[in-house]
This record gives sequence, structure tokens and C-alpha cells, in this order.
Amino acid sequence: MFTLPTHETTLPALEKTVHIQPLTVRDEKVIAAAKRAGSKLDSYITFIEILKDKIDIEVNTLSEVDLIHCMLHLRKISIGSVSKVNFVCPYTQERVDATINLNDISLNGSKTKTTLRSNGFIVKLTLPKKIKDVESGIESIQTEEETIIVSELPDQQKKDLLDSLPIKVKNEISENLNDILNYSYDVEYETNQKHSIPLRSAEDFFTLFFVM
Repeated sequence: MFTLPTHETTLPALEKTVHIQPLTVRDEKVIAAAKRAGSKLDSYITFIEILKDKIDIEVNTLSEVDLIHCMLHLRKISIGSVSKVNFVCPYTQERVDATINLNDISLNGSKTKTTLRSNGFIVKLTLPKKIKDVESGIESIQTEEETIIVSELPDQQKKDLLDSLPIKVKNEISENLNDILNYSYDVEYETNQKHSIPLRSAEDFFTLFFVM
């Protein structure tokens, strides 16, 4: 067996340097087998288990922005920075070929925390565990009557709390989370007209760069 090279990368949110090793051919086969036997979600779960053995930090504790950073770095050191992808256009159902340079995917936002004041609510926001789960980025909600530490609540209670907010406040929370450190990228292509597919979550990036 070979001793794999070890690479360093600095996590943008934690501002911590971690060490990571590239994927092997065996790892690639295991991920592909998980997809064939189950679904893209099954292959994503398998990938996360493999990632845990490749990096010297507890993956389950990472915010999504740091997780995506690790995934992008792993893709670069394992396969290369230029990715040729093939997918089905969700608008026309045509097969599409695209070439993406991972170096063009940049970090957005400038904060790890921010505070929103709206309609009598004071909402403290932090790095979301999952960018698509808005409630995971809420640290606390304060009104004149009470302060709720949202981060300590079970997931379902977080969702229920978010649903009980005024629509305006919920929308402003989503908008303000865009100022929190995040990775996002729009895959632009053309069939009958110009289209784009947004990549926002760790699952989005995994699906395009590891299993397509």
C-alpha cells in the first residue's frame, strides 16, 4: 500500500489549518457503488464517511461553508481543478456538457455572525449547519417578552419557531444569511436559451463534482 500525500488547507470559518489526503481509486469505486445501489443521497453519506478518514478534524462539527471548502479542496487534489460535468437540464431534459474551473468558485460573505432587528424582533444569526435550513443559522431570537436560544432547541422546534415568525422577518433572515460566509456558484449553460443551476449546499457541490 502507498503512503498518500498530505495537503494543508485553511478552513474559512474556523480559520484553522487542517490536513487532508486525496481520494483513491478505491474510494471513487465505493462512492459510485453506493450511487448504483441506492441514490445520490446514499452516495453522499458514503462520501462523508470517506472524508472522515481523509481529514484530521471531526467532519460532523463543521459548518456547511467549511465542509464545502474541504470538498472543493479534496476534488482539486484528487482529480484536478478543472471539472468536466454532464447533467440533464431541468428545463428542457437535454443532456448538457459543461467545463467548470473550481478556482472560479469563490467565498462569499464577510461575517460569521450578524444581528437583525425587524418588527420588534432581535435575531442573532451565525454560520448555518445547512444553508438550505434557514433555522440552523439562527442563534437566538429576542422580543420584549423573552429570549429564545434557538441553537439549543431540537430541529423540529427550530422549524416550528421559524414558521411562527412574520413572513417579512423570515425573508430578512434569509437575506441576512447571505452576508454570512458561504460558497455559492451558478453553473451557466445554454440549450434553447441561457440557463443556470445554482449550487448552494454541500449536497449540490457533491452531486455535480463527485457523482455526475
